[in-house]
Formats: sequence, structure tokens, C-alpha cells
Amino acid sequence: MKWQQAVEHADTEWNKVCQQECHAKIKVEQEETKMSKLKDNYTKVAKDLDNMTKKLAEYKSQISVNGKLYLEAQKAHIVVQRKIRQIKIECNIILKECKVYEFLKNLKIRNLLQTY
Repeated sequence: MKWQQAVEHADTEWNKVCQQECHAKIKVEQEETKMSKLKDNYTKVAKDLDNMTKKLAEYKSQISVNGKLYLEAQKAHIVVQRKIRQIKIECNIILKECKVYEFLKNLKIRNLLQTY
């Protein structure tokens, strides 16, 4: 009878160990599944980061080009403003000369009329 109890006890312990092993396998599989999902997520995030880094480099390049174009446009604008100022000055000089000429012409006509 002792040996039967020992066998039953051994069977009970064996079943407990088998159940624990089964639970451990399930836990390991669950952890492996989690790890696989994390690895996939990491790969996706790394790819997204790489794409964002490339886009950022493109945007920086575009900003640089746009900055250069803006500076060139500003320089051209300044040149045009200076040219407009110069033309205004020349126009004012011509206008003054015309007024002086008109004044002298009128003065000459008056003098001629007064002499007659």
C-alpha cells in the first residue's frame, strides 16, 4: 500500500509538473508573440524615422534654396528701387529745366512786348 500511495503521489506530482510545464510553455509563447510584435513595431518605427529624416533633409534643402531665392529677389528689388529713385531725380531735373525754360520764354516775350 505504501508503494501505491508513493506511485499515486508521484503521478500527482508528475501531473502538477506537466501542468506547470504547459503553463510555462504558454507563457513563453505569449512572451515570444509580444517580442515579435515589439520587433515588428520597432522595425516600422525605425523605417518611419528614416523616412522622416530623409523628408527633413529635403525640407532643409528647400528652405536653403528658398532663402537664396529670397535674397536674390531682395537684391533685385533694391536695384529696381534705386533705379526708380534715379529716374525720379532725372525727371525732377527735367521738369525744373522745363519750368525755367518756360519762365525764360515768358520773360523774353514780355520784354519784347514791352519794348514795342
